[in-house]
Amino acid sequence: MRLPQSLSGKRNRAQRQSWRREADGPAKAHAWAETLNDAELLQWIQADYETAFEVLFDRYHDSLRAFAASIAGEYHADEVVQEVFLDVWRRRHALKAKASLRAYLFQATRSRSLNAKRGRTRWARRFMGLDAAHNAIAPQATSSGDELAQAIAQAVACLPERQQTAFRLRREHDLSYAEIAVAMEVKPKTVENHLRRAAQAVRDAIPAELLRP
Repeated sequence: MRLPQSLSGKRNRAQRQSWRREADGPAKAHAWAETLNDAELLQWIQADYETAFEVLFDRYHDSLRAFAASIAGEYHADEVVQEVFLDVWRRRHALKAKASLRAYLFQATRSRSLNAKRGRTRWARRFMGLDAAHNAIAPQATSSGDELAQAIAQAVACLPERQQTAFRLRREHDLSYAEIAVAMEVKPKTVENHLRRAAQAVRDAIPAELLRP
């Protein structure tokens, strides 16, 4: 394993020696890697530091899987996320995350999820004679007994694909407008428009009685 050039020479002694922590045991190495931000993790991943990759996986797996499931369905979610992380590792030396590594991961997950969704729809049409496109994303309530949450989930599921994606990235995964723009490969102004229209559509779809205090 080589020390990333940007982390050598100019950092304090503790940081310069941190690359040797693997010798202290996996637990200590993992604990140290968890203190790194995404940009630093990427530097260490590009230096072939597997523990940094494990931390990145742990940091984003659950949120990426939930995002993949919201587009391609539960059946494809695990496969999509696995492919995204495998691609990160395979392409680590050439990988360039322009805005942020988080935005790159969500962009890659969205792209693969859409491919999986299209593939499932084609299969359904060919072998089952069904148009399953409108069922690709099943509404999920955060609580079975919460009618408001259920109404919101159903309203979000009925949004146009791009509005729904922007809405989920913002509300469920807390990405910034700039990160969403990278993830969706659009301009920040377009993200703003998607979110405004999505929010209005969701509000309009919820029965008035559920909004009363």
